[in-house]
Amino acid sequence: MIQATIIFEFCLAILAVVLAHLLGLSWQDQLPGWSEASFGAAWTWGVISALPLLGVFLLLDRVPVAALREIRDWLQQMLTEHFAEATVSSFLWIAIAAGVGEELLFRGVCQRWLATIQGFQIGPDGRYAPVLAILTTSLLFGFAHMLSWTYFWLAFAASVYFGVVHVLSDNLWSPILAHACYDFVALVYLRYWSDGAPMQINSS
Repeated sequence: MIQATIIFEFCLAILAVVLAHLLGLSWQDQLPGWSEASFGAAWTWGVISALPLLGVFLLLDRVPVAALREIRDWLQQMLTEHFAEATVSSFLWIAIAAGVGEELLFRGVCQRWLATIQGFQIGPDGRYAPVLAILTTSLLFGFAHMLSWTYFWLAFAASVYFGVVHVLSDNLWSPILAHACYDFVALVYLRYWSDGAPMQINSS
């Protein structure tokens, strides 16, 4: 299950590359290389951007709302049943794969393409196109993660956040890293710490 999840997420990245080519989207300016000055800023943006999202996640984990408890219980059951042998490094690879695959597809392709099509050019000089693109992409992201209506809206909100990070940072590394950091901490927290004493961590 671990390998299948990682492969699936990286397949989303391949799909994103194919779609970007077909739609004529270039990522050259969106993925600065490590030697470029903007690379460090992009990664700083990504790490800092993950912090508010993680704060909200930890807060919601403590809120006594039935719908949120059901989601947490389902996620913990899934992690226990299908990722029982997962190590911390396994969760890291899953998070990296999800950050790369999902952000290239949803932010790198969907959001960027939608912001350019004629129907989204609303307002003076199409100034509202990025907003409509973020909201539409986030609806798609929500449906792709729809375990329940509550989870749909949580995923929608997270996607809006990643979309704003993408627009403000003007690169893809920032939302990729923010997404990966969030997923990694959330997975490890749900597997080992949530709602009880810490469990023994397999870090090998």
